[in-house]
Amino acid sequence: MDLVGAFLVSSVVDNFENQSDPIGIAWLPSKKKTGRTLIKKELLMNSITHIFGSGSVAVGSNVIYAAIHQLGGKTGRNLSVHMPARPYLGVGIKDRVEIKNILNDHLTSGV
Repeated sequence: MDLVGAFLVSSVVDNFENQSDPIGIAWLPSKKKTGRTLIKKELLMNSITHIFGSGSVAVGSNVIYAAIHQLGGKTGRNLSVHMPARPYLGVGIKDRVEIKNILNDHLTSGV
């Protein structure tokens, strides 16, 4: 599960680099022309981590504003700003294939 988690963290970072969600749909660009969306200072992108157990893995961020970027919603003073969802977490089709390969390799290695 640690290998699966490490792979998924890498895949999420790719989503930031590609400016798209896990299935490849492009994010709406930021209205401010400050560079690439969600990675001006790379704080959110660099906060992505994973925890794992014997049969599970969780990938996410502890950054306080992580959820509003993932899910979208009202934010700002008096909740006057609508933040569009820019999903960066999730498992895309290519991710599923690689996870299957990781698990298959593990199961067939006899470890």
